[in-house]
Amino acid sequence: MKQHWIFDALGEEKLKQARQIADRYLVFCAMKNVCDSKTAISEDDLKTIGKALEALELAGIDLQGVAFDPKKDKREDRECFHWVCREAFFLMRALSIPTDEIERAKHVFKLISFAYLGQRWADVKRWLDENPAAWEVKLKESTEWDKRLFGTIYDSWLYLIRKKGWGDLNKVTENIVCLREEQKQYEKQYLNEDKSVSVKGAAWEVVSLYHLAKATELLGQYMLQGTPKEIQEQLDFHFEKGIFGSQNAFLMEMEILMRWLHLTSQMNRRE
Repeated sequence: MKQHWIFDALGEEKLKQARQIADRYLVFCAMKNVCDSKTAISEDDLKTIGKALEALELAGIDLQGVAFDPKKDKREDRECFHWVCREAFFLMRALSIPTDEIERAKHVFKLISFAYLGQRWADVKRWLDENPAAWEVKLKESTEWDKRLFGTIYDSWLYLIRKKGWGDLNKVTENIVCLREEQKQYEKQYLNEDKSVSVKGAAWEVVSLYHLAKATELLGQYMLQGTPKEIQEQLDFHFEKGIFGSQNAFLMEMEILMRWLHLTSQMNRRE
């Protein structure tokens, strides 16, 4: 197991126990058609996996700064980062996909990020094929502009990851073009609604999502056409603006998610 102070706080045995629980469950699931193995995870086992996942994500966040920084030649930290993400992906595969669509999208976004940053891209493509529930998110059909934006971006990322031919990548472009056409219809109504949060916060939220949508479109375009040449600079610009928007909207969870997707975009365009 890789060394990190967060693992010392949790305990090495707890991490090993969580991995054993997840591995056992996945084996049972693979065998469910040929035997009567009980596949349910107990509440105690779910808590063990949950605590381990929290520790792994915290360690991953702590190590993000060295993962792709060419100025920091810290191979050991970089290897630890990839290991952390890989272990988080293995644990997340054993968890049920949330029934709430927003939570489901966040769950799958993280699972995709952990897989790519853990260098398990073939595994996550197979996971998407084997889990149709990941695709059953209808947020892009919502009349609420923030949910429609988020759902369409999520749908686009599924196609970016699956990449089954040019059709999947063309779907990304189609999705973002559709959002631009819908913006006039939904944006003003969303910002003028009577909200429990401030209009300023709502405005920052959609600004954040606009930058994420643009980064998603650029990534799809680069995979299709190899342009723009300065793709990394443009991705960095839009993700940084998106993160800034999330911070101003006080959406900490969204900020963290965008940081994961930013790093994932770097791995995805190289794969």
